[in-house]
Amino acid sequence: MDGATTLTLGIFLLSAIPSYVHGLMDNRGTKFVLGFMENFQATLFSELFITTSKSLPVSVNITSPRWHTSGMHLSLTVVSGTVEQVNISSSLRMTGSSLSSKGLLIEASDEIVVYGFNKEPFSNDAFLGIPCDVIGSEYYVTAYLPSFFSSEILVVGVSNATSLQIKLSETLQSLVYFQGGNFSKGQWINFTIDAYDTLQLQSAGDVTGTFIKSDKPVSVFSGNVLTAVGNGTADHLVEQHISVDKWGKSYATVPIPERIVGDYFRLIASEHHTKVVIQGLDGSFQHTETLTLSKPGDWVHRHFSSSLYAFITSDKPIYVVQYSLSQVNRNMADPSMIIIPPMELYAAHYVFTTPKSATGSYDSYFMFVVKKVDLDGLRINGLPLNATEIREFPGGEYVGGYVPLSEGTYDIRHISPICVFGGVLYGRGWFETYGFATGMRLTSINEPCIQNSQSPGDGLDNDCDRKIDEEIENNQDDDGDGLVDEDCAEPYQDRPCFATPCYNGGTCIESGTNYTCTCIHGYDPASDCRSTIDFCLRNPCPHTKVCLPHLGGFTCVCTAGFTGTDCTSDIDECASSPCIHGNCTDNVNGYRCLCDAGYAGLHCESDVDECASSPCIHGNCTDDVNSFHCSCDVGFSGITCTSTVSSSECSSSNCNVVSCSIFNLQLGTACYYAWVSCLLSALVLATLSFCVIFIYGIKKRQRLSKEQRSPFPFEDTTLGESKKRFDFNVFRQNGNKS
Repeated sequence: MDGATTLTLGIFLLSAIPSYVHGLMDNRGTKFVLGFMENFQATLFSELFITTSKSLPVSVNITSPRWHTSGMHLSLTVVSGTVEQVNISSSLRMTGSSLSSKGLLIEASDEIVVYGFNKEPFSNDAFLGIPCDVIGSEYYVTAYLPSFFSSEILVVGVSNATSLQIKLSETLQSLVYFQGGNFSKGQWINFTIDAYDTLQLQSAGDVTGTFIKSDKPVSVFSGNVLTAVGNGTADHLVEQHISVDKWGKSYATVPIPERIVGDYFRLIASEHHTKVVIQGLDGSFQHTETLTLSKPGDWVHRHFSSSLYAFITSDKPIYVVQYSLSQVNRNMADPSMIIIPPMELYAAHYVFTTPKSATGSYDSYFMFVVKKVDLDGLRINGLPLNATEIREFPGGEYVGGYVPLSEGTYDIRHISPICVFGGVLYGRGWFETYGFATGMRLTSINEPCIQNSQSPGDGLDNDCDRKIDEEIENNQDDDGDGLVDEDCAEPYQDRPCFATPCYNGGTCIESGTNYTCTCIHGYDPASDCRSTIDFCLRNPCPHTKVCLPHLGGFTCVCTAGFTGTDCTSDIDECASSPCIHGNCTDNVNGYRCLCDAGYAGLHCESDVDECASSPCIHGNCTDDVNSFHCSCDVGFSGITCTSTVSSSECSSSNCNVVSCSIFNLQLGTACYYAWVSCLLSALVLATLSFCVIFIYGIKKRQRLSKEQRSPFPFEDTTLGESKKRFDFNVFRQNGNKS
């Protein structure tokens, strides 16, 4: 565990159902005598955390009455809903097997809850303080092996001249060295201690099963200086134990949430020939095991999977302790030791605050066990539990599960004061873990019972049925045992909040015989949180006058074009840039587009067709953005092709169109090329004319020549040749004349 990590004042503290009878048997009290065992080094403070559920401030004094070196003398005040942190010098920790006087006395003007934290770098653990009015005189302790440094036991005296007897475990594999003597398994160590004396015994073996007996009540702790649980990281282990008279016969176990390596459990007997039955559901697999513990102090070690929800029952009282395994790879956790409360000591109400590390946050979980029929009545800060996981125990009468918790203070109760449930708070971080019962009643249920007259809500088993305050004073048999109102919880009229008068998750705060309700947002305290607050009565919608109330607030129905809580904000319809080619002007519930030149349409999405009006009179039109241009027909020019081109314009160097007429042949080109074309046309024409005349002349000459050679058209052929020559001569003579 990261020793650099420190907890803030938000470290969780535990509280059973509020006590209105001074001295109710639970984990709250006005006097505590505590001590701190050895950790593997002494560089950091130990810590105490103190809180109360009382409505009035409680004065607290913390002293070390017989330890004056770095002694404690501190006074403070705690109020409900707050946590006070107190640093304790590491010199007040015990070392080795030794006797000292390092006991701490905590006294309060009213009932408080105390939590101790023994912290060093990579080695810490915590314990719930047990008040002096419920500590006992007989204990069996637990630890773990391998011990690395040592397993250890700490006994703190509460009264002077207390006779103390310690019988070492029959399974202890190493000696205990104390005041020059060596003690082995099964041997007794007898001693006398006074108030605030601190006796610590250490062994390289496992002290689990060691028996402690005294003639006056003492506070007892045990654990390890440093150890690993399974394979992996090591940590300090510590618990303050509950005495044997408070052991039970029925236990329910919930696996550590979101782990895969499982949990270790140790079961210790208090009497001879104790039969133990373990029944569980491991997913769909039935787990059943029966074993016998032969004599007091015998114990067994069992590994339960991370999905096993188990009942552990016995014919004689036993002690059950759960161990969180060391962190392996990235399956976050670290060793911790958790005392499992017997089902006979379940309560109906717990209050606690989750811890916070100075270097980060824990993943915290509330693990619970409750009857299935009572599940819906559980409330966490006034709201339904909404558990992440719920599993049935064998038989289906009980269910268990867990709820992830963020950092904060939690009030977890049942709506009925006689519906009890068990709870454990567990948290994990990187190489850090804590685990603790969220509280329990601490009535002596493992001793001969004598029926006695009851005081309602006294926390005692008045009818000797091993149940505590299981009836409501209503003339009905609430626990189904054939008796009526034989062991009543506190009457409603004397404890107004016990009846849970605040509805819809409201929190009840008592003041004498009166109460007030603190409602969740949206409900009216004046109606005990029954009615919702009509927020529309404040006229929160002045701009619309249409208001719809709902739980925790209201909704203004805005007119078109407006938005906001009170409808005062004009919706900007231009925010989406609807005008594609133009500028947008926002209006109420609308907008208007001012289009750029050349565009039109509701969103300026259309290009205006400037050719639509046929502006090119003698030519073809081509549309441009906000303009057009004309391609004029031959003989026309101008922007709209309305101007006629004249032949004189061909002399202009700027002439673009020329009309050159030769036999009606029209050529359109530049002036230079037009004249060249005309000249070429004339030459071609002259050439053609010459060719025609020449051919004609040849033909005519041939005809005349023929006529000369044959003057008589009907002469015979003998005269033909001379006739042809004659015609030719005549032709030549005529030609010469011409």
